[in-house]
Amino acid sequence: MAFPIERLQAASREAVSAFRGLNNAEATSFLEPERWITPINRATAATGIAAAASLMVEFDQAADDANPNHLWFKPRHLLFVYVDRVVVATTQQGKSLARALSGDLTARATDARHTQSVCEVNRVPPNPSSDACHAGLGCAKVGGDRYAATGKTCVVCAKALQAKACPNCTASKCSNACA
Repeated sequence: MAFPIERLQAASREAVSAFRGLNNAEATSFLEPERWITPINRATAATGIAAAASLMVEFDQAADDANPNHLWFKPRHLLFVYVDRVVVATTQQGKSLARALSGDLTARATDARHTQSVCEVNRVPPNPSSDACHAGLGCAKVGGDRYAATGKTCVVCAKALQAKACPNCTASKCSNACA
């Protein structure tokens, strides 16, 4: 089933507010309006599925983001997209909304020549449905458990992407500087 994916940066103020409500109701980090809009505006992409059923916020390696989890990946990966958060409403879980958002991210990331999709997954508190979703999407542990700035125990995960070839060079790890 195809889901209509909305770009939060182009969404109405009401829609952005509704997605913030979803984040605050379902996610592990509550964000006031001013702390919500800044990362949305700085994100490489922020996407959602209609009626505030699910959302994803992502940053690439060049994004101006001070999130310590995003910064952890910068020296370790050349071309990546960092998934800051995926939130699915409890009433909508099990309907492949996260898979739809992930497919959208993969299409955009490979077009932009990213070679990795990266994230961290909370271990404390445990979230078995999140673990199953990440495993089903092909995410694999690439780093040991660590404490994020929030004090949560996380594991660092990555998924290899088949990036489109750079049209301007033959480098196997093009930094996009040639584009």
